[in-house]
Amino acid sequence: MTSELDGPLEVAANRGEQLLKAARDGDQDALRQLFHLAARHPADFDLYMDVIVSLSADEVRRAVSTDPATAREVVRAMAELYSGGQVTMEYDDVDRLIRWLLVVAYRAEAIEEWDLLEDCADTILFWDQWDRWGVQREIRSWLAARSGLAAGVVAAVLRRHPDVRSHFEELVSDRRVDRRIRQALSGTL
Repeated sequence: MTSELDGPLEVAANRGEQLLKAARDGDQDALRQLFHLAARHPADFDLYMDVIVSLSADEVRRAVSTDPATAREVVRAMAELYSGGQVTMEYDDVDRLIRWLLVVAYRAEAIEEWDLLEDCADTILFWDQWDRWGVQREIRSWLAARSGLAAGVVAAVLRRHPDVRSHFEELVSDRRVDRRIRQALSGTL
């Protein structure tokens, strides 16, 4: 039972803004705390769209490197932001989400966090169903440049998203693209 003497409930987005400011003021632990806050509030649209997605690429890379497991929770939550249509997503929101996820995906590959890369690819392709042409160019470039283990991870995810394969079909005939990516896009083994 809530009493009148209880303080107001802390709004996660407000706390996130405080942590972001602290990080930018030099607090070395604030980014980690911010990702933990987001992981504890996976359905908080304002926290994700007003704070998390506004992180600079450098801030994202640092947070991912510090705590890849929590970054993975945050990435998974991003696919749920639109579940059930509870919030109104603008096209610009989708573009910002995908660009943020691409930064995480590049970092996950660089630090060889393959599960995180898989979750990033899955969430990127989930949001790509909005068919945003501008950001699709960025996704296409990312897909085309994958090789080694990363290409295998991304190819497996592409197979789970047949609805977006047509967005990247021109990569199928590009011999510079890893064979596994091309096969996943064409629907062949």
